[in-house]
Amino acid sequence: VAVAQGAGSGKGSGNVPSVAAAPTDKPTNPPLGPADPLNMNFCGFDYQDASSNCYLERFCPNGDSDCAMEGMKCWEYTTCNAADLTAAPTVAPTIPPSADPTPAPVNTTPTQTPTTSKPSREPTPNPTGTPTTKPTGAPSKKPSHAPLPFGDFRLQFWCGNDWFDAEEKCSLRCPSGSDDECPGDLKCMSGVASCKYELGLEAYGENAAEATSAPGLNATSTVAATANATVNATATAAGDDNSNSTNT
Repeated sequence: VAVAQGAGSGKGSGNVPSVAAAPTDKPTNPPLGPADPLNMNFCGFDYQDASSNCYLERFCPNGDSDCAMEGMKCWEYTTCNAADLTAAPTVAPTIPPSADPTPAPVNTTPTQTPTTSKPSREPTPNPTGTPTTKPTGAPSKKPSHAPLPFGDFRLQFWCGNDWFDAEEKCSLRCPSGSDDECPGDLKCMSGVASCKYELGLEAYGENAAEATSAPGLNATSTVAATANATVNATATAAGDDNSNSTNT
């Protein structure tokens, strides 16, 4: 803010403040002729840099004051020539609006009748009078247990009405120790060490029919019965030999 001093002591005289106008931008350079050597003045960090970057932004006809970047100076007689350069192209203009307006919307009258087909007057067919009461196929037998290692205590879990019944019949193992693995009213008994092979459930009547519904179980039970009989015969023979030795 500049303050102007008023002269004189009359009425209205005194200090009258005034606001200075904003400084104008740097005046434009006067036109240069094509052969003017000032056309070759360009800014750069060195002469090579100035000669390799011939942009109007680096043109410095007024000397170092035209170089805005710190460290640059104005170099004379570079290989650039401002007379051969043009300013950067402006952004492409937008497409002018079309003179023709968009077409007016079409007013359509709704139809008086529905577009879908009429519903049928006949009801759907009744269900069949003889529905099936049984499943279409026999349920599959639950999967067998993984082989148990020799000496595993679970080898002594067997199904039976009681412990003696389980030991006598050697019908079916229940390795989990749960009664759920035994059919019917049979229970899972532990500590049945004399049974080695499953003989099947034939000795339990109806329970046997349920348990042997899967193919191949009867054959397996027969083989198991033979094996158990062999084990029992061997044990009996061994007992007789021991008795004879004692008597001798």
